Amino acid sequence: MQLSIIIINFNTFKLTCECIDSIKEHTPGLSYEIIVVDNAPKADYQQDFLSLYPDLVYIKSQENIGFGRANNLGMDVAKGDYFLLINSDTVVVGNCINQCYDFMEQPTSQHIGVVGCKLLNEDGSYQPSFYPYVHDTIWNYFITNNPILYKLLKVSDKYRETDETIQVGDISGAYMFMRADVVKKVKGFDPDFFLYCEETEWCRSRIAKHYDIYYYPEPKTVHYGGKSAPREPMYIQSKLSLALVWYKKGWGSYLLYFLATYANLFFYALTYYLTSAENRAPAKQYIRGHLKIFPYLFSDVIKYPRGYNCRKEHLVYGGAREIFFGKKK
Repeated sequence: MQLSIIIINFNTFKLTCECIDSIKEHTPGLSYEIIVVDNAPKADYQQDFLSLYPDLVYIKSQENIGFGRANNLGMDVAKGDYFLLINSDTVVVGNCINQCYDFMEQPTSQHIGVVGCKLLNEDGSYQPSFYPYVHDTIWNYFITNNPILYKLLKVSDKYRETDETIQVGDISGAYMFMRADVVKKVKGFDPDFFLYCEETEWCRSRIAKHYDIYYYPEPKTVHYGGKSAPREPMYIQSKLSLALVWYKKGWGSYLLYFLATYANLFFYALTYYLTSAENRAPAKQYIRGHLKIFPYLFSDVIKYPRGYNCRKEHLVYGGAREIFFGKKK
């Protein structure tokens, strides 16, 4: 089999069906399987899925195990030479999947382990979907989050929409096309990440040691984004997960991450009323988000060793627990 397509469903049945329909419509000529991992569904969707898609490989998790672990379940049973990890809130456009397959099959692409396509918003506008820095350093992290250095060093130019195929540091987890051998060599997502930054750690800390990672803008996919949960708790959860990325790099990296993050926060706070109203919204979000995760940095994040799959409990922002696990009975 050429390709295994893995989709995580978290109470987004309609969106998942739209995603599957777009795949079936726009992926001629490839032998592929579609694997849906149903992550702690509120309703029993199994018969609904299988009645619509009899050839579907359906896996149900009774508990919410998070994005990375759920994808790992799908990859454990996948039979394809390539894996496509694709979000349920996406719709592939045109010949997207075939284009990625043909790109990876080229003799000149054998050093590439993972490729991402161009993601579009619902209105067709460009959605940033890659990290431009091949080397993941604290300096690159610092300048992308400091508004002055961001402008002075023209960091935004690196994130701009491009029609060039380029090597990058990582790509969005919404669409990851990869060789199955990648998982054999470096394992799957680190189960310690419950939600967000799984692909960050995977690509920058492990995959990049063995393969190159590329952004290929010719194929396109619409990514709705934010359809399964409120935005503010998800933003805070993403920053908490990012802290775990830096902790896993080592104590030195974690200390530098902390200093860089809160130096930028201090700068945002000092200049808040000097900036335009338009710029205050992201500044407020940054300040609020990192104040919320502050107590976690000295307790939950560092509670367990830094190795692969070392955590005994999910690293989850308290304000998002009800979203992920529901109300306690």
